[in-house]
This record gives sequence, C-alpha cells and structure tokens, in this order.
Amino acid sequence: MFFKENYIYMKNDDRKDKNNGKSIRFNQVFGRLTVLEKTDKRQNKSIVWKCRCECGTECEVNAGNLRANKVKSCGCLKKETDKQPKGNVIDMIGQTFGHLTVIERDGSDGRGEAKWICKCDCNTHTRLSVLGSNLRTGHTTS
Repeated sequence: MFFKENYIYMKNDDRKDKNNGKSIRFNQVFGRLTVLEKTDKRQNKSIVWKCRCECGTECEVNAGNLRANKVKSCGCLKKETDKQPKGNVIDMIGQTFGHLTVIERDGSDGRGEAKWICKCDCNTHTRLSVLGSNLRTGHTTS
C-alpha cells in the first residue's frame, strides 16, 4: 500500500476492499459525511472509514456503503426525515381525539406507521407518543 496525493492505492494482492476502480480520498464528501481517516477495521472484507457528519458526529462507515451512497449521514438525516410527513401521511397536527390533541410528528414505528406526540387534557399524561391508526380508530383516547 502506498499514498499519493490524498489517495490510497493498494497492490492487487493486498486488496481486501473491492473498490471497482473507485478510490476513497481523505476529505472526500459522501452526502453529509466527510472522510477523516482509514481504520484498521474491516466489515464484509471492506475497509471501514472514520467520517465526520455535518452535524458534528463522528462515525465509522464501510467503504462499499460510502461508494454505493447507501450511507449519507451518521443517522441524523433519517431522524430529520422521519419527523417530516411523507406523501401518504395525513397531517394530524391540531386534531383532537378524545382527550388527546396532536401537537407534532414523532417519526415512524418499525413498520413505517406514523407516530404523533399528543397532549392530554386530562392531566394524566403531559406528552404521549401514539400511532396515528390508534388515534383514528379510537383505540387511544387518553
């Protein structure tokens, strides 16, 4: 292995990471991630790189996932997009179901169903996360 102008080149017999001709450079940007350094770790026979996300979080990412654009952030992007209503999600903010008033989106559950933060007017719960289907069907009202 040798270095030349911020690129890492490996001899064919040393190559454990099938890069298909695409080298990863230091300071190269993939989505919100900037490549900081190569680690000694391997994942699925691929080099693992230490990266810094735009939000400031450092994470380690498999080189194959960087090249394939499968990983674009430390996870902050998913958290942001989960809070935004998708095209098929009914915006329920402001609606009241029994004693619960919807105040904001709370992402999705494991199956992709929308969750909502509700405020209860019965003073039992101040903030409660509820599935949208449970609100619409009347299964959760307080």
